[in-house]
Amino acid sequence: MDQVKVSDSFKKQAKKAISAILVFMAVYAMLLFLSIVLIALCVFGGISLITAVPNLFTVIIGLGIIGAGIFVFIFLIKFLFSANKTDKSNMRRITREEEPRLFNLIDKIVAQTATQPPKKVYLTHEVNASVFYDSNFWSMFFPVRKNLTIGMGLINGISVSELESILGHEFGHFSQRSMRIGSYVYNVNRVIYNLLYDNESYSKLISGWGSISGYFSFFVSIAIKIISGIQWLLKKEYDDVNKSYLALSREMEFHADEVAANIGGESPMKSALLKIELISNAYNAVLEFYSSRINKNLISNNVFQEQKLVIKHYAEINDLLYIEGTPVVTMDEFSRFNKSKLVLTDQWSSHPSTEDRVAALDKLSIQGKEVNIQPAVTLLNNFGAIQKELSDDLFSKIQYNNATTTLDINTFEKLYLEDYQKRSFPRVYNSYYSNKNIENLEISHLKDKFIPGNVCFKTLYSDEMVDVVYTYHSLTNDITAIKNIESGNYDIKSFDYNGVKYTREDIASLMPILLQEQTRLYEIIKENDELIYAYFLKLETTMALEPRLETLYLSLLNFDKFFSDKVSILNEMSEALNFINQNTPLENIIENFNQFELIENKFKRQVNEVLDDDTLKRSANSEDIEFLNKYIVKDSTAYFYDNAYDEEKLKVLFTAIGAYESAMYNGYLGYKKQLLDYQVEIENKYCDVAKATG
Repeated sequence: MDQVKVSDSFKKQAKKAISAILVFMAVYAMLLFLSIVLIALCVFGGISLITAVPNLFTVIIGLGIIGAGIFVFIFLIKFLFSANKTDKSNMRRITREEEPRLFNLIDKIVAQTATQPPKKVYLTHEVNASVFYDSNFWSMFFPVRKNLTIGMGLINGISVSELESILGHEFGHFSQRSMRIGSYVYNVNRVIYNLLYDNESYSKLISGWGSISGYFSFFVSIAIKIISGIQWLLKKEYDDVNKSYLALSREMEFHADEVAANIGGESPMKSALLKIELISNAYNAVLEFYSSRINKNLISNNVFQEQKLVIKHYAEINDLLYIEGTPVVTMDEFSRFNKSKLVLTDQWSSHPSTEDRVAALDKLSIQGKEVNIQPAVTLLNNFGAIQKELSDDLFSKIQYNNATTTLDINTFEKLYLEDYQKRSFPRVYNSYYSNKNIENLEISHLKDKFIPGNVCFKTLYSDEMVDVVYTYHSLTNDITAIKNIESGNYDIKSFDYNGVKYTREDIASLMPILLQEQTRLYEIIKENDELIYAYFLKLETTMALEPRLETLYLSLLNFDKFFSDKVSILNEMSEALNFINQNTPLENIIENFNQFELIENKFKRQVNEVLDDDTLKRSANSEDIEFLNKYIVKDSTAYFYDNAYDEEKLKVLFTAIGAYESAMYNGYLGYKKQLLDYQVEIENKYCDVAKATG
């Protein structure tokens, strides 16, 4: 592969990063020099004191003075001895003998990027791939061979060519001389971070010294004051260094993408970027499924087999192509619901957005590469056994109360789809309600509302109307962000909106235009929502159905109206229990729990309301309802006994709080679903009648 030229933007950010680091190093050099001077003065003063008045007291004081100077110096050089080691407990190492086809692919990429082969290759359960190495300060000067990790959750949803592109991207970070500056900046950034924030072992060292004697403790406190001043000064510089590093890191991602595109072509890299979110969501859905059933002691036989099932389900409900066991996600489908016209550069992000990365790849126009659409997982000789091993390891980290039950794939699918049906709306709504609440309308005025002859179910929920809804939501979010820029809450001097660059001073003239457009879109949505209600009311009346529409509509609005009040108890509970996480005197703990009893009684009354509400009970997870039933009869006065917290009872309390919160949010979903399911029922009956009458 030919050398990929770095962009002007890369060069610009590299210069900024180097300049920021040079300034920091100058400040650091000054501080280091002053610390050496301080040591010299402390050693001279301590020895002079001991020599002048030789007794035990002056020896202790002298050593304390000398120790204070030494500890300031140690603080400034401690990064030389710190090491960054990656936890490998969740990784499974694989060898060339075990997986020759995967290693052949890695060899091909290594040859094309002209970089060193990985020292070791590991498989993890994650939806990710990365290159890592155990490093320290000296890694900047002595080469360190990298290790490669590949997540089974990632391999499980992509093709061979997409995996090749992703690995090409990872090795692309180290493949060319121009990229070494990024590695250097990264290591310097870690050094600075160590000085400012990674102080656990240093704190233990200095605390141990101070505990020897009360006199030593006094001088330790002086050293800490000096160190705090040093940190205050370094933090002033660190923000600039870190922002410069992150800006360079974003440019490095574009560069590594280009390296990957030169290896496998632009198409596989783009398709991999676009589908990773879907694959990750599917994997997380499986983990959430089992997380909600920990109290049922259920575990997975193979979490990756279940991830595959969920990926396919996501493809089906989103009308995506599903080829050779992997989904196909286009840019239109990826950004269907993102109608934002605001472009901000997140200065604290290490990666550019997926949209920006895809746009950059489009500009490359690298074609003619042969694409292998076979599932990447087929590169592994016995992927089923490896998946099972990684899955078992994942669940071995969880503590269960009783013996576990392993779900087979068919039982998982049944339960997963039941969960999905409970929390999803009929697909015929075309995602109109997926991110939209039911509007509070004056329904008494809608009984006689005129419905144009061309209005039908499909026009009410057309792609055009869905676009209006999501455009309105995106515009509302854009307006909020721009207001934050105007007020100074966001440290942003300029931004792009709809392809035009604006400064903070331009917001005053831009905002009225945005607010006017927001009002226009809202009126379109409101008119459509009024037509929706009138349309279904007319069908219900025409077919002489039992009048349920108005009742269901008002029940939802009534629940929505009191929803904030019902969940406000959660904030009260959190504030009342905050003392548990603090060092609280014994008498205060007892008094706090006495006061908390009143709040908990109120909470129990609201839990009883949840348990008495049939809609809430049907909508909530059965595990949550089961747990709340057990909690409600529990004695609530014994969280603190014999001068100690009862951890088991507190665990029950906090689990009940989480179950209540989950039940409330699922309850709103249930009320909304009841209404929407009934509307579909009306439409289906109307269609059946229309067919029967010709």
